[in-house]
Amino acid sequence: MRLRPRFRYRTGTDGPPSVVAVLCRRECGRSRLPAQRGSGNTQMPHVLIIDDLAICRDPIELALKVHGFQTSTAASGREAFFAMDQARPDVVLLDVTMPEMDGLSVLRAIRRNPQFADLPVVLLTDRADSGTVLEAARHRISGYILKSSFTVAALMDTLTRCVSPRPATPSAPVPAASGAAPTKGPPAGRPEASASPRPTPRPPPPKSRGSASRGRDCLDDLRPIIARQELRDVVSHGLELRPLSATVHQVMALTTNANCSVDDVSHAVAQDQALSVRLLKTANSTAFTRGKPVDTVKVAVQRLGIQEVRHLVTTLAVLDEFTGSISEQLDARLFWEHSVSCGVIARDLAERAAFPRADDCFLWGVLHDVGRLILIDHAPELYNRVWEVAHERSIPLVSVERHMLTLDHGDILARALEHWRFPNDFITPVVNHHRTVPQLRRLGADHMRGAAIVAAANRIAHALLLGDSGDRMVYPADDLVEVAGLKDLNIDQIRKSVDDQLKDLKVALLARGESTPWPDSVGQLRDSIGASVRPFFVGSDSPADTVRAFFHRLAELDPEEPPNVAVIPCGRNLPFDAGMRRLATLEEETCTPLPILIIALDRTAETATPPGRATAVCRAPLNVGLCVQALNELLCPEHAAAAVG
Repeated sequence: MRLRPRFRYRTGTDGPPSVVAVLCRRECGRSRLPAQRGSGNTQMPHVLIIDDLAICRDPIELALKVHGFQTSTAASGREAFFAMDQARPDVVLLDVTMPEMDGLSVLRAIRRNPQFADLPVVLLTDRADSGTVLEAARHRISGYILKSSFTVAALMDTLTRCVSPRPATPSAPVPAASGAAPTKGPPAGRPEASASPRPTPRPPPPKSRGSASRGRDCLDDLRPIIARQELRDVVSHGLELRPLSATVHQVMALTTNANCSVDDVSHAVAQDQALSVRLLKTANSTAFTRGKPVDTVKVAVQRLGIQEVRHLVTTLAVLDEFTGSISEQLDARLFWEHSVSCGVIARDLAERAAFPRADDCFLWGVLHDVGRLILIDHAPELYNRVWEVAHERSIPLVSVERHMLTLDHGDILARALEHWRFPNDFITPVVNHHRTVPQLRRLGADHMRGAAIVAAANRIAHALLLGDSGDRMVYPADDLVEVAGLKDLNIDQIRKSVDDQLKDLKVALLARGESTPWPDSVGQLRDSIGASVRPFFVGSDSPADTVRAFFHRLAELDPEEPPNVAVIPCGRNLPFDAGMRRLATLEEETCTPLPILIIALDRTAETATPPGRATAVCRAPLNVGLCVQALNELLCPEHAAAAVG
């Protein structure tokens, strides 16, 4: 029989047993030896524990010894430097909140010392504010563990990873099976110095020499620039270094218990005043209003439900965490305007379709493109190259993601939501919003409808020019509307609903004042065209047609002014000849031939424009930039020539 170690806790300044101490006591008997540093070295890795509280320091030391580590301890930053000189540790476990010299000061000093500049350092702390996390990341920490969500297993996994041996660099590089470029590893027996694995990009793909419209079909020459598992590792490590707040972790821990009460959750949320205010604002917003206004966190939890509050609190934390993770190409305000608009539309569609998870649909819409921000944040150089290829060739960004990264932003979001402990039935619909209808059908009835609603909401938001997610494309949505169970959908009605709710939700969700200036994406796009756009749309009469909705949104309609451009979508179910006949009827009445913008909906589209007629062709999905270019060529050639020059 193995005896479990027993701890004695001193009273006084150390206080009652902490979560860390209790869990160490509970689990320290479960031994698992970490990997040794080299085949010829049987000495176990040495961990230096730096924490001013003995109530945390002592149980951790004993737990590490039980799991096979050598240990030494220090109760302050000054003691730590003496201990490092004496013990020469393989990894440092460092608290942040300490008197005299805090953990970040110790970390900076470690990095300034050439002897310890590459020493792995893991932070174990109760501080989860973004300033601390970012400062720690700048000094190349190897792990960040919150005391509020501490487990011995997580600690052992992190430390084992820090001291695990790396293969020596081979004399001749051997390509990976997946086609990834060979990478040069650190010497055998030494851990990597960086805080996160660095992706090794491959040479850039050749640029398309064809026109933008032909380049749309040219994805075959794109090759992966990173191995799939390598990208997953980069993202996973980055998420570990940027944990959500301690309050969020507490709410998540509470709500996993079937016996969790409204009082438990409301008390946990109330500890964070800023979060409480935003939760109340959101609960009182047009997205969640049900009856009388909510004036306390407890009433908000009662009205929304425990699980919905869990999802909402975590979503607010994600918005806070990644609001600043925008590249130079993206305007943060327009990105979140698109996301919140998608949430509003998804909720509206869910209610129209009598789908029971309308509240979740709203959160799915808000979160659907966060995977793109994670890629920008954790793999900026790689994602900039993806961005450049997509915009040079005027092809959908998600398609380039899949070809060059082997994963799209939905796959990255799935990994993040799993890391943040969202349940699977919440994850599946939101991460599949770019899948085809046959792929959605394989998800099962409930997940299929939820994913179709989010996908349709995303396409409607793009058509209505609501914000900018980085992929300014207009996609057809007819098949998704059908799968979602929507009948008699009218996009114009949805647009009015979104406009009414958007200002309210920007304040509630994004913590921005009403006076904060917000770009007018529709006005900016109209200004980029040298003449007003008054289209005569010759296509589907369906009020759910996203291409029609796009041109109506772009148009500056004046009943006194006649149309100045004909827009003719054509494809398998919309013959071009039929569109031309309708146009001829109009032109007989006005006696004015119109320039024609043809929207080729599929590869079967055949066009035969009359000679001498000004004509331009755009392909679906409709690239907004190419469409603006075509309109300038048709309506004001001088403006188009100036733009090209």
